[in-house]
Parts: sequence; C-alpha cells; structure tokens
Amino acid sequence: MKFRSFSIRTKLLVLIVLILVPSFAALGYMDLKRVGNAIVGESIVKAKSDMQTGYALLESQYPGAWSVRNGELYKGDISMNGNNDFVDAFAKLTGGDTVSLFLGDVRVATTSMKDKKRTFGTKAAADVVQTTLVKGEVYSGEADVLDTVFQTAYLPLRDDSGKIIGMWGVGSPSLDDRIAVHEQAVKRDILITAVIVLAIAFVLSFWFVNRITKRIRAVAGTIESVAGGNLALPELNAGTDDEVGAMTRSMNRMVQDLRSMMSQVRDASWQVAASSEELNASAEQTNRATELIVGAIQDIAAGTEHQVSIVEDGRHVLQEINNRIENITKSTEIAAERANDASAIAESGNQAIQSALDQMTSISQTITELAAVIEGLGESSKYIGKIVETITGIAGQTNLLALNAAIESARAGEHGRGFSVVANEVRMLAEQSTDSAKQIGEYIHRIQESIAHAVQGMESSIREVRAGENVVFVAGESFSQIQQSITLVAKSIKEVSVEAREMVASTQLSDAMRKIAEVAESSSTGTQYVSASTEEQLATMEEVYASSTSLSQMAEELQRLVGKFQLKS
Repeated sequence: MKFRSFSIRTKLLVLIVLILVPSFAALGYMDLKRVGNAIVGESIVKAKSDMQTGYALLESQYPGAWSVRNGELYKGDISMNGNNDFVDAFAKLTGGDTVSLFLGDVRVATTSMKDKKRTFGTKAAADVVQTTLVKGEVYSGEADVLDTVFQTAYLPLRDDSGKIIGMWGVGSPSLDDRIAVHEQAVKRDILITAVIVLAIAFVLSFWFVNRITKRIRAVAGTIESVAGGNLALPELNAGTDDEVGAMTRSMNRMVQDLRSMMSQVRDASWQVAASSEELNASAEQTNRATELIVGAIQDIAAGTEHQVSIVEDGRHVLQEINNRIENITKSTEIAAERANDASAIAESGNQAIQSALDQMTSISQTITELAAVIEGLGESSKYIGKIVETITGIAGQTNLLALNAAIESARAGEHGRGFSVVANEVRMLAEQSTDSAKQIGEYIHRIQESIAHAVQGMESSIREVRAGENVVFVAGESFSQIQQSITLVAKSIKEVSVEAREMVASTQLSDAMRKIAEVAESSSTGTQYVSASTEEQLATMEEVYASSTSLSQMAEELQRLVGKFQLKS
C-alpha cells in the first residue's frame, strides 16, 4: 500500500512519530554527550582541586624551598626522590588518584605502577611538558600516563630563583566505567521518558488529529454529496478559526451559493420553457394570420388590377369628350384658377397619403393605408357619380332650354330662324352629354361594385390597420378640401354658358378619372409591395417558430440537468 493512499489521520500520526523518534534520539545522544563531558569536566575539576590540596599538604608537611641537589629533588632539606609515603597517603586520601613528583619531566616519586613496580624514571607526556615546564603554566585535562588516559592536573615547581625544576601532578582514574554507568542510566531514563512522552504524544496527537480529520471528513462528505447532486445539506459547524474552520465556512457558503444559484437556474429554466411555449403558440398563430393576410392581399391586388382596367376605359371615353373643347371663355380662367387651387390641395392630400405610406413600414401599416386608399377611391367614385348626375341634370335643363328656344323661335317666325338653329345645336349637344354621362355612370357603377367587393375583402383586415387611421384622416381632410374647392369650381362653372359648363364638367371629370387611375395604379403597386412584405414576414415567422422550438428543447434539457440537484430535504 502506497503512502499517498493512507488517510490524512494516518499520515499525520506517522509524521508525528517520524518527528518525535529522531528528536528523542538526538536529545538522548546530546544528553549522553553532555553527561560524558560533565563527568570529564568534574574529573578535571577534581584533579585540579586534588593537585592544589596535595601541594598545600606538601608545603605544610615539608617546609622549605624546592631545589635540586646532586641530581635529586629536594623540598627544604628532605629529598623527595623515592618518597612514596606521601604520594601513597595522598592517593589514598583522594580516592585512588595517581600522584607523581617530577624532577624536570622524569618521575622521582609516584603511585603509578607497571608490572607491579613503580614507574620511576618514566617521563611525562609531551603536551604536559610543553605547558608546564616550557610555558610555566598549570596544565589541566586529559593526559597519557603510561598508555592510560587520565584526567590530570600539573603544577610547575620553582626554586628560589623562580626557575622551573619539576612538576607536581595528580590524575583521576579512568572514567570509562563511570561514563558507561552513567550512559546506561541516562539511556534508561531517556528510553522510559521517550516511551511515556511518545505514548502521551500519540494519545494527544490521535485525539487532536481525529478532531481535525473528523471535520475534514465532514467537509469531504459534503463535497461528495454536492458532487452527487444533493444540495439539501445541513450547515456544517466550523467550530474553530483555523484553516479547517475557514474551509468549513467556505464550504457552507459554497453550498448555500450553489443552492441559491441552482434554484434561480431552475426557476429561469421554467420561465424559459413557458415563454418558449407561448412564443411557439404566438408564432404559429402569426403564421396562420399572415397566410390569411397574404390571401386577402392577393385578392385585393386582383381586384385593383380589374379596377385599373375599368378606370382606363372610362378615361378613354372622357378623353373623347375633352377633345371637343376648343374655346375657353374668360369665366373658365377663373374656373381654372380654382381648379389649380383644387390641384394644389389635392397634391397636399397626395403628400399626406405618401406620408402615411412611408410611416406604414410594417405589414399592418401598409394594409391600413391600402384600405384608406380604397375607401378614398369609393368616395371619389361617389363624387364622380354626383358629377354625372349633375351633368345629366344640366343636360336635361339644357334640353328644356333648347325646347323653349325652339318654341320661341317658332313664335318669332322668320326672325327667330337663326336662334332655332342654335337651339337645335344646343339640344344635340345636351343629348350627347346625356349619352356620355350614362356611359360614365355605367363605368362608375362597375367601379363602385369593384370597390364594394374590395371593401368587403378588406373588412377582415381593416381591424389590423387601425394604427394608420390618424395619417389617413389627414389625407381625408385634404380630399375634403379638394371637394370644397371643386364645389367652388362648380359654382363658377354655373356662371358660364351651357357649353362652357359642359366642357368644364368634362375636363373636371377627365381629371378625376385620371386621378382615379393613378390611385388605382398606386393601390396595385402597394398591394404588390404588401404581398412581398407579408411573404417575407411569413418566412421570418417560420424562422421564429423554428428558433422557439429549439429554445423549448434547450429549456427542457436545462430542466432535466437542474433536476439532478436536490435543493430541499
């Protein structure tokens, strides 16, 4: 099993053990070294103390100065060569120290034994000689005494002149046994302490690590639940302000934010699904309505083309009447000026109609404008009918006047013969005007029937084009002013002779028919434009329908994905 597959608790406990065991080993090693050094230091201190004590005893027991006589070391008058009693007694007093007196660097009295013999004549170690005899300083530390290491202290001996002539040395016995005993005791104490501390540390670490890993496991369980789609989780208790507590609080905030976000996404997906369904239904209804409008507009276009043909025939008839006009009287100039006024007002009305057409950029606006044009065409045809009736009435009155003139000319006899010829011509002109008026009336009747048929076809669509009523109303006002101006023209024409009245009436009728033809052509063009626009709108609505269907499918997929998350317990 690999280390990375262990739990966090196991890893932490192993890490703590790996830290504590080397730490205790290092501390034990340091304690052993410290104990050994302490023992060595104590031995050196003891050797120095024993050296000073022994030298004081020498001074007390053997008064006098140090000197060399005949190759022997003297203290006062006593030769110290072979004076083993003092060194043995002092060695016994100090607990077994090695004690020696040196003449120069050679032992002359010593407790040191080799092969059961005192080692007289042996020399001191070189480092001792260098420090004590050469430098004249006290030596303290380890020294090799006959191949055995001692903790020693050496004091230089000086004669009266201050010359160094020998040494007084004391050495503690070997410390290996003492150090070994102390090391065993220290090792035992360290081992016991380590076991106790490790046990306590393991228990405390297990308790502490278990507390940490318990909270980490709780966070891990929450993460697994969130990964499984469960957001209906209770809030974890952070407990502390450490990193685990911060992680727990962050996890609580994350779950809360996810729960809120998924709730909003779910609500939004429902709204999108509902909106897409409504958009689907609206697009389908709009498609059906657009198809109906396309059919109606095509019917209107066909009717408008028929109207154009009829109006064109009427215009040809009126053109024949207008060809009879040769002379215009002064009164007709006034009528012409009034007619110009009517033309200007009609142009204003035409501009108003054009403004309405420009404003109706959508299908509903174009249909409303077309309905207004057709209604205006009906009004114009009615007005033409009134003009025809007026012409018929004028022709009748003219015929009566011609009859009266014929009667009066008959009464006048020979003198009234010329007047009779004029009356006969007037009567013939009245009859021709009556016939033309009848033909125009028939054309007007046919136009009115076509207009009525177109109006009936537009009744189903007129409700959709009410938005353009204001603009068309302006156009209606303009045409109302045209009607008033034309009425003034009619009054002026009455002041002219019968022939001028007939001619002017014919001229006005020709203009009216020409305008009707222009309006009919404009209506035909408008219906074609509307038909093309509605077909484009139909294609657009089909694209909208397809997009709304795709949106509905996406909303259902989003609801399915969001449904995997449990937001409430």
